Amino acid sequence: MQKLEMSINAGIGDNLMVRVFFDSIKHNYDQIIISHNKEIIDYWKDGDPKYYQFLNEFGSMLFTTTPYVFSRCLQFPPMNLHDGAHSIKTLNLVARKPDLDHILCQGSSLNLGEEYIVITTKIRGIERREFFAQSIHMWRALRELSKKYKIVILGERTVETSKEYGNNRNIIYGIYEQIIANLPQDRVVDLTVPALGITVPNIDSIKQDCLIMKQAKFVITLAVGGNLWLAISVANTIGFRADNGVVNNYLNDLISNTEYPSVFLTQDWSAFIKKLEMYK
Repeated sequence: MQKLEMSINAGIGDNLMVRVFFDSIKHNYDQIIISHNKEIIDYWKDGDPKYYQFLNEFGSMLFTTTPYVFSRCLQFPPMNLHDGAHSIKTLNLVARKPDLDHILCQGSSLNLGEEYIVITTKIRGIERREFFAQSIHMWRALRELSKKYKIVILGERTVETSKEYGNNRNIIYGIYEQIIANLPQDRVVDLTVPALGITVPNIDSIKQDCLIMKQAKFVITLAVGGNLWLAISVANTIGFRADNGVVNNYLNDLISNTEYPSVFLTQDWSAFIKKLEMYK
């Protein structure tokens, strides 16, 4: 029996990234056993039992179809997304666009009576000063789009200063207030939650958000992170990314080498705005 065992990072994006990459080689294994890296959770989340519960629910949802097996307690060699014995590089993993709506989408449709688009509130990877300087073009485009589509806001109103985010407030922040200030109130559907970062995510809320994204005309994402991976897993996505390092390489492999009709990701702000304007 060919078996692979690993413990992975704890983020939503990390989990989805692992699923995406290992789907490309899963046919080579009878079992791929996955757990979450306890050392990382204990350090970044202070061993929060509620966060462990959420991860167990998320892992059980994502890694249950053959050959995946999810373990709530066992620890294995860490899956290193960069280098090491267990890494994307050494295992020759190939990026593919995820199609996980059958797993991630569950809840009630909005039934707004008209088409809508979604924008998520959290940015991870774009410097504040850079974003605010160029965002005027996006708000102008969205005001035009709001004449044709309702604008549904998903995500958190406040990005809490967690241990992970504390030293990165210049590149990890929320834009909820900017969205509210720049869009017509009567064209906005606000479905945000009060706060995330320290507050533990809710698995049912994630499934509901994914269904809303799936049924949207498209989802707007900015930078990288869990919201991007959820969006491209279930929905038509238009995204601007300003990232670097290994995440950049993964997304290049995922998107740049193959054209997907449901995903448009670019590092060119002008191209991003032009793509939005095509829907006017």
